Amino acid sequence: MEGLNNLLRHAVDSLRDPRGQARWVMSFQATRVQRWSALLAVSLASTVLSVLLQVLRSGDLVFPLGLIEVTPLAGAVATFANGVITVFIVYWAGRAFGGEGGFGNTISVVTWLQFILGCFLALQVLLAVLVPSLLNPSDVFALVALMFLLGHFVAELHGFRSALNVLFVTVAFFVGLVLGLSAIASMLLDPATTGAIF
Repeated sequence: MEGLNNLLRHAVDSLRDPRGQARWVMSFQATRVQRWSALLAVSLASTVLSVLLQVLRSGDLVFPLGLIEVTPLAGAVATFANGVITVFIVYWAGRAFGGEGGFGNTISVVTWLQFILGCFLALQVLLAVLVPSLLNPSDVFALVALMFLLGHFVAELHGFRSALNVLFVTVAFFVGLVLGLSAIASMLLDPATTGAIF
């Protein structure tokens, strides 16, 4: 429990000092297998929280994936895949503009961002039970906070000074990727074609 409390404290501190907390995350020595395993673990936890939140919101046992809804298992795969894709985008986009961040630290930073997302989801689960009227405003706050953190984390990772410029470049990469993958996901994750698998 003490370890979890320490992580939660650092998650809150990330909103006050994102660059400092990015340095803290990158200070840990771990193998790539351990880093990927951590990303998988937080992705699974985020999936569980997302499904629980969806149940509380609509009563449906599904995972919201953009404009479509898929089964929890497909959602877990999509969440982890999104994390992996984010790692490569953050790493290669930064390197393309002269960044210095290593691949291992990129995994750590993305995993930490995913952990913070999980914290927001846990908070939203509580809001769905206690104060449902605050759910929509919390969606906006979480999105803005995550974009803010993404810019600062990536800037610190690659040694850039402007977090805003980093955010613009990263989002541009994401938008291009999402537009391409959305069409593919809509076909591959259609219930009519995935029912036998998921």
